[in-house]
Amino acid sequence: MSEPIAADLVAQLRAALRTPALELATPLERLHGGFGTVTFAFRLAGAPPAYSGPLVLRLFKAISPPERVLREASVQQAAIEAGIPAARPLLHSAVPAIAGRAFLVMERATGATLLAALRRSPWAALDLGARLAREQLRIHAVPVEPLARRLREAGVALRDLRSLLAALEEKVGSLGDARLRRGLEWLRADAVARGGEIHLCHGDFHPGNLLAERGRVTAVLDWTSAALAEREWDVAQTLLLLRSAPLRFGAALGGLRRGLAHRYLAAYRAAAPLEDGRLHYYGMLHAFHAFVLAEQMREHRAGGRVEPHEPGTAWEWPAGRHALAKLFARGSGIPLC
Repeated sequence: MSEPIAADLVAQLRAALRTPALELATPLERLHGGFGTVTFAFRLAGAPPAYSGPLVLRLFKAISPPERVLREASVQQAAIEAGIPAARPLLHSAVPAIAGRAFLVMERATGATLLAALRRSPWAALDLGARLAREQLRIHAVPVEPLARRLREAGVALRDLRSLLAALEEKVGSLGDARLRRGLEWLRADAVARGGEIHLCHGDFHPGNLLAERGRVTAVLDWTSAALAEREWDVAQTLLLLRSAPLRFGAALGGLRRGLAHRYLAAYRAAAPLEDGRLHYYGMLHAFHAFVLAEQMREHRAGGRVEPHEPGTAWEWPAGRHALAKLFARGSGIPLC
């Protein structure tokens, strides 16, 4: 699989950087852990200085909308300029150019994920909740108007409640499931009427998306789900992931998950207010959204639109779908399966 990808990557870099002698200095090394992209580490020979260090190639799924890569590159750059540690994007294309996929080339940040650190030392979970809250609060403190202006100029629209409900309308319609239709009607009827203060939200904030080295966070990864929304949007998603997602924590950490979620929420509340009704609503919204994505991925696999080896979603397997359906039914009274 990697040889055609390597050839396309070198061709794209030679053309973009106008360096016909550029070559791969190392073979592509597959990095594991993400669901939205296939990711490789590599180094170049004969490249300009900005491309001379360790690099990462992110290949987006063939079914991903073209704007996804533009959103990730633009938000990561804006986050860096706002003082948030992130991997610097160097080159991207929304046109399917490498193995028929959109792509993003970026610097490779140093360190290991906090999830990997937890696997080595599960008791690190005792301090991780407060650490997650601190890092997320830094993101929520980014001034929104300069960020929004920059993204508008780049032609990037971040997710918000209205756009997510519209996207769910389209997905649920294509799936044709009456239970999903009732769930979406509940979300529309119970949509938060009173708006809160808008913040930059990461949208997929969990220990697997934070790199750290020598006690310092070196990068927040994977900004494809970034949104402009109330802080409860982001906190609800993090709680869903910490409590229920199959994040490959391993058996050693399994019993600590809810304690980690509790400490994270307590640390966040100690620093900033959270409105309980909004937090509950966004928890239901994210659970429903994840369930719909899982159903859509299963349909794509059955129809041959996704290769068997391609990453899907963290939730598409039976245990994940069951956890989401149970959570949504408990919070809304509507069964999804």
